[in-house]
Amino acid sequence: MIGVGLAPPMFDERQSEKPAAESILWLAEIGPDGPNGGFFQDGKRIDW
Repeated sequence: MIGVGLAPPMFDERQSEKPAAESILWLAEIGPDGPNGGFFQDGKRIDW
C-alpha cells in the first residue's frame, strides 16, 4: 500500500471522467505496432 504523499507525481492528481475515459480508450485501441515498453500518461510517453 502506498502511503499519503509517497505516490509518484503522476498519481497525485485525479482525472475527471472524460480524460480518464479517453486514456482508457487510447490504451485499448493501441495496435500491435503501437508504442510499448514504456510508461504513458495522457497518450504521451513519460519518464519513470
